[in-house]
Amino acid sequence: MAAGAPVNYNSIENIPPPVQNVGLPTADEVLAAVEFSGQLKRRRIEGIQIPAVRIVESEIEALTRITQFGGGAVAPAWFNPIQAQLNLMQNQLNNIQLKMDAASHNNMSRLRNSKVMDGLHFGTIRSEMVGPNLNGVPPHFPINLEALNILMLAQLNQMEIFYGVQFEGANVVARRQAFATFIGCF
Repeated sequence: MAAGAPVNYNSIENIPPPVQNVGLPTADEVLAAVEFSGQLKRRRIEGIQIPAVRIVESEIEALTRITQFGGGAVAPAWFNPIQAQLNLMQNQLNNIQLKMDAASHNNMSRLRNSKVMDGLHFGTIRSEMVGPNLNGVPPHFPINLEALNILMLAQLNQMEIFYGVQFEGANVVARRQAFATFIGCF
């Protein structure tokens, strides 16, 4: 049987041996994964041809679900690099979601802050920078115009670090103005 040819799923013996040195699991590992996961059921439908690659893809999907949700189950060793890559991708997706949440919140806050009058409270601006501050608010964030107008240089410096944004200006008053622009106030 030629490599990459469709496999008659009615007979597991017809699965061709894997190409060597490409990092794919052996036929025994695939069979062990099938037994281990219980996710890929034998389908004995006459005339259906399933490529061997599809069997491996199904097993990777099943093993991912089992290792994420499954009561102490341990995946075969060949799955470890795949799981590590999936974990990295999940972390990246989580960070993207947090950044989107922060950006959405900030858009609404900036709109609100553009209409703030004396005595009313600002909407907070969350950090959109990946890291420990992602989706957080700095401790010295001013609650209103009065608090904004008395921000000290050290507080502005801390907020620059927190947000990863520089509030430029020749003096503290100009830097307060740059910060006010950043939060949508002016």
